[in-house]
Amino acid sequence: MLSPENNLLDDLLDTDRKSEVEAYRQTTLAKTAVQRQKDLKEKTGIDSGLKAIHPLTGEQIPIRYADYVLAGYGSGAVMSVPAHDQRDKEFAEKFGIEVKQVIKPEI
Repeated sequence: MLSPENNLLDDLLDTDRKSEVEAYRQTTLAKTAVQRQKDLKEKTGIDSGLKAIHPLTGEQIPIRYADYVLAGYGSGAVMSVPAHDQRDKEFAEKFGIEVKQVIKPEI
């Protein structure tokens, strides 16, 4: 997940995606960081059309932009773990992303 402010991949986006991502960014950036954090239940996002390689499984995973990822947090890029982070889970459920449990606590 990338923050809408993150332009690291702009040169890799195809023309159609670049236009869609830019429109998404403009809509999202019209909100303040406080509003984006406050509106956590109404997450928005867009698939960049690009893939990354999961560092542990080697699986190709989509790179998405999401409003709840803030540029000031780390590098403005986070590894989404929907089974173990509530914000990531809500985003995954909204956008039909598979939720894989990666940590299983011993009982």
